[in-house]
Amino acid sequence: LAKGDAATAARALASVAAEARRRGDVPLGLEADAALARAELAGGRASQATAAAREGLAALPAGTPWGGTWRLQASLAAGLQRLGQRDAAAAARAQAEAELQRLRRDLTPAQRQTFDAMAEVHDLRGG
Repeated sequence: LAKGDAATAARALASVAAEARRRGDVPLGLEADAALARAELAGGRASQATAAAREGLAALPAGTPWGGTWRLQASLAAGLQRLGQRDAAAAARAQAEAELQRLRRDLTPAQRQTFDAMAEVHDLRGG
């Protein structure tokens, strides 16, 4: 993505996500789905980004919090917004915000400051 080739990045990330599912590696699959959703957004493919985010969210084991859920929700919100689905985008954004708050509660003040300075967190918070 740094070089601007979102399509190539998306293909590679889709391959990683598929391999992670085949191996039963849930954390890797979730990270790959989140990265894939961001790559699809960067390439202007909102429908594919939304699908990748939803696939990652569907793969979350029930009752198991995962610290990257907010990234999937944020990507879902961005994709839905680009598709003109404002209400669904607002709901996904609210879910992402709630997950950020859950994560922040467990951080020290210094960690919170670093976390809040992350570009993704800053962007989600409208920043």
